[in-house]
Amino acid sequence: MSWMSYEQMWIGIGVVLLLVLGFRTCLGIWTYRDAKARGLDAKIWTVIVVLVPNLMGLLLYFLIGRRQQTVRCASCGGQTEPGKYYCSNCGASLVQPGMIVPSDVKHSKKPLIAALVGMILTSLLVLGIVFGSLYSAQPEMFAAKNVSIGQAQTMRPGLWKLSFWYFDGEKVQAIDLKQGEPRQITLDTEIKKGTVEAAISVDGKEQERLLLNDLDTPYIWDLSDLPDSGRITLHLYAEEARGKVNMDWR
Repeated sequence: MSWMSYEQMWIGIGVVLLLVLGFRTCLGIWTYRDAKARGLDAKIWTVIVVLVPNLMGLLLYFLIGRRQQTVRCASCGGQTEPGKYYCSNCGASLVQPGMIVPSDVKHSKKPLIAALVGMILTSLLVLGIVFGSLYSAQPEMFAAKNVSIGQAQTMRPGLWKLSFWYFDGEKVQAIDLKQGEPRQITLDTEIKKGTVEAAISVDGKEQERLLLNDLDTPYIWDLSDLPDSGRITLHLYAEEARGKVNMDWR
């Protein structure tokens, strides 16, 4: 049974989109209130924080926006650039030109906290969807246990290449066979230390096993006895091995 069905995956994607919309809305609310309280252009900074990706807009707001200084008019309470002697809003004389806006302006930080929590939940959910999708596609990859050091691996349709400085355990790769495709695997191996065996299983039952240590390269592994179509699983079993194994069934 798959860990995550396609229906569940699409539901998860929908939840992610709602969370993204939610935390960006909360982030916009907090930015607007904070910028307005500091006498900044609240609309512009809200757009920057909400629309610039990867939280770069929020970083710019903290590094640039919140450091902008203004002075408060004693008559109308409006904000004016420092160094001016008259209020830009009402024209009244500023008793203390250059005075920095008091830092005791307080407003709720709940929208910012909600946005941060939403971002964390979104990240966790995205990781869960990715993990679930991989597990649904190839559960065999998560069932095998192995210890690998200095490993380089290439996996794409019809090709599996693996090199390792130390490999002890098992690795698996699923193949979906289709009618009319080649019924063989070309093996190119170089085992410098330890032992490595390759096996093929169908529906969880092992069909063939091959010792790779003494193979002449390239070696053609005949699959004509296997079912005409369906999924088979390739297994690599290693004991304290070092070397490389290339499998090509394109």
